[in-house]
Amino acid sequence: MTELERRNFLLWTAGSAFTLMTALFAKRGRAAVDALLDPSLGETQSPGKGNSGGGAKPASAPASGPASKPASKDGAQLKPGPQDDGSFVLDPANPPVPALKQEKGKPNGFYVKVGDDAVLVAQRDGKKGWVAIQAVCTHKKCTVNYEPDKNDFKCPCHGSTFSDAGKVQKGPAKDDLRAFATSEVKAPGGKTWVKIAKK
Repeated sequence: MTELERRNFLLWTAGSAFTLMTALFAKRGRAAVDALLDPSLGETQSPGKGNSGGGAKPASAPASGPASKPASKDGAQLKPGPQDDGSFVLDPANPPVPALKQEKGKPNGFYVKVGDDAVLVAQRDGKKGWVAIQAVCTHKKCTVNYEPDKNDFKCPCHGSTFSDAGKVQKGPAKDDLRAFATSEVKAPGGKTWVKIAKK
């Protein structure tokens, strides 16, 4: 084997090893995030069961009797859960199984999954609208809680706080959380559902 062939072989081997290590790291990092997410997100709780992840009170009572499905702006039938456009519709009176394990304290809202993102959706103090923020702290990946009296989010593990727009207010976290758009949609029986979407 010539010196040039040996160098080419070593370069090819090093490049292949780097590619393989990068792929394994990416897969393992994604698996760690996926381990936090609950695969049974699409399921909803039966009436009468407790809501282990939702500390907030329902915005309205469940509808009684049969009801028609509400139509979205484009005329399509809307129902709670993931939507075709990547958003998520939350029925606060019948929230889904939490999308994340709760670390400490009460979330004072509902953990849902919007696309690949775990999101904490909470009703503002005094029922003045809704706020939704990335649910996993950028510091050490703990799940954040909503503090309605302060209208901000707090990581119970190390004390980082974030505004309702996701901006870091107090460290140790240095990176902001992603904020999501929320809008109320009318549902059967006079109920109000919340649509959560990427901004």
